[in-house]
Formats: sequence, C-alpha cells, structure tokens
Amino acid sequence: MKPQARPWFLSFPLRALRAADWYVQILLHLVCAAVYATAVRVQVFPYLRMVGWTTVIAVIAIAGGYLLNNVADHQGDAYKARPFFRSRHEVFGAALLSVASFALALSIVHLLAKGPWMLVVAWSQLGLGVAYSVPPIRLKERGILGVISAAAAQRLPNFLMLAVSVPFDTAAVLIVSAWLLVLGLAFIVDHQLIDLVNDERSGTRTWVRSVGRQRGLRARRWLYGAFIVASGALAVLVAYRCSTLAGAAVAITVLAVALALVRAGERHFDRHTGAQGI
Repeated sequence: MKPQARPWFLSFPLRALRAADWYVQILLHLVCAAVYATAVRVQVFPYLRMVGWTTVIAVIAIAGGYLLNNVADHQGDAYKARPFFRSRHEVFGAALLSVASFALALSIVHLLAKGPWMLVVAWSQLGLGVAYSVPPIRLKERGILGVISAAAAQRLPNFLMLAVSVPFDTAAVLIVSAWLLVLGLAFIVDHQLIDLVNDERSGTRTWVRSVGRQRGLRARRWLYGAFIVASGALAVLVAYRCSTLAGAAVAITVLAVALALVRAGERHFDRHTGAQGI
C-alpha cells in the first residue's frame, strides 16, 4: 500500500523551501560554532543560545534565497523535463514565501543584535541574494562574480553573525570563512554544471556556460581539493588553539564532516549528470 501523499498546502512549502537541503546548512553552522568555541573564550550558555538562534536564521535565510532564485528563474525552469513550478499560483506563492522568510530572518536578527555588525551582515546577505537573482544586476549572469556572490551569500553570513556577537578572533574568522567559501564555490560550480543543458536551452549565461563544461569540471576538481586542504588547516587551528580532548574531538569532526560533504557532493553530481547522460 502506497503512503498517502501530503496535501498540496504542506508538500509545496516543503518542496519550495528545499527542506531536504537544510541539513547541510545546519551541519556546517554547528561545526563552525564548535570550531570558534575552541578559538575564543565564550560564556557557554549565552553562546549556545546564540548558536541556536543563528542556526534558525541560517535555515530561514537560505530557504528564502533558494525561493527567490527559483522565482527569478521560473521562465528558464520551464525548459526542464520536470519544472520546479507547476502553475503560476506556485510561482506567486513562492514569491510570498521568499519575502516572508527574509522578513522573519531579519526580524530575529534585529531582536538579537547588540551592535551594528550583526545587522550589517544580515542586510548584506539579503542584498547579495537579491543582486544574484533579480534583474537588472542579476549577478548570476555576471561570470565569476555570480559564483563568488552566491557562495558568499549562502555560506558566510550566519557564521559571521555568530562571530561578531562574541569576542572576535581575526585569524579564526578568516580561516573558517575561507573553509566555508571554498565549499560554497564548489557547490555553486556543481550546480551550474548540473544545470548547464537547461541553461543553454533557456539562454541563461552562467559562469560555467561562458567558460565551457571542461573548464567547469577542472574548477570543481580544484575547488574540492582546496576544500580538503582548508579542512586540514582548520583542524590544525583547532588542535593548536585547544590542546585538549575536546579540541581533538572537534578537529577530527572537521575532517570527518569535510570528507562526508565531498563524498555527498560527488554522489549528488554523479546522480544528476548521469541522469542527463553527460
């Protein structure tokens, strides 16, 4: 007996918000929070409270960003064999959900912020998300700027919100940010390679489409290699700053999560490009 399908008013928001992808954002944020706690002295309970809230913000903000990009791309998406949106009503509903997601995330930030920097980071994330997806700027079609802006908007802001809310450690922030950014770049290049056939049909000029599939494949190999190197640097930072059993556990976790993410990225890429026969 087949399980009963969810009603549309439940299935559509979960699909539109990409609930299945939230685990990556949550996992990355928790790992970064653990790493940063080994680098600076924090008050445990206030820090855990901020970690919890910034995790919530991370999920809401990235869901809103996905929605905004899907709405902006809905005409090109129609060229796919299975379009994301099935009707104009779903496009309109997704636009409303996107606005509501950003409004909720910003409201939480405004309630939590004890100074200007958390607000600056949050509004910068919103600005980058809009600039990436929406004309006339539409960084998505501005070559390498599109790749960098998408990776930065998706991966950096929520860790930076956490970092500016506790004692700030420049070296730790730079290394963790580099780790997140390299992974974000790899994921965006993967996404553009997977969507290359559809982008060619719809006329969407992403960075991968402009440089060609072979250069895109070389870039993704280089980026995943750089991510492994950055993961090693991050583990060394943790072991150096916190030479305890907890520090060793966090360092090992960083390496294990990095390898798991690379493997998951490879499986995701192979599944989608294999289905396209490329």
